[in-house]
Amino acid sequence: AIRTMMNFQPSLQDEIVQVRPLEKTDFQELYKHANDPTVWEQSPDGAKNRYTIEGFEKFFNNMLGTGTAFCIVDRKTSLPIGITKYYMHKKVLFIGGSFLGKQYWGGQYNLAFNKLMIDHAFEHYDVIHYSIPENNSRSRRAYIKIGFHEAGSEEFNINGKRERCIIHRHFKKDWDCLDVATI
Repeated sequence: AIRTMMNFQPSLQDEIVQVRPLEKTDFQELYKHANDPTVWEQSPDGAKNRYTIEGFEKFFNNMLGTGTAFCIVDRKTSLPIGITKYYMHKKVLFIGGSFLGKQYWGGQYNLAFNKLMIDHAFEHYDVIHYSIPENNSRSRRAYIKIGFHEAGSEEFNINGKRERCIIHRHFKKDWDCLDVATI
């Protein structure tokens, strides 16, 4: 349920990351992270070319055009390290389209940016969803680790191709009980 109208592109930060509206000038720094094919290896077929300049430019411009996309910035270096966004699908709030530079995987950065986005969203919504391509076990494990639960599957259009995604969801009442310090 929606409690209040949500700002879909606030600036959020903690001591580790800043999550701010994506800007056209972020392209070059983000492409330095995106040009590694291993970043996209578990992406759906329609997204595997995002390591190329053409593929990333299409992805970046699509994200920029949503008006709800964020640049994830490392607070230590003030440099962009990834992208994420909020979006509505069938009147339900999702977080998605996320990527982080490979050197930021498996540590505090994924938790930090997600916590900021989830905390903000739960000020307005009681449930948040995340769709993850069926073959992306790395992302699925990361979201299960922070308390998301599988809630079914659905086909999404990703770069013109129908791709099966696993829907994960999290309820505000469960998030409020989660001790993120133990994650």
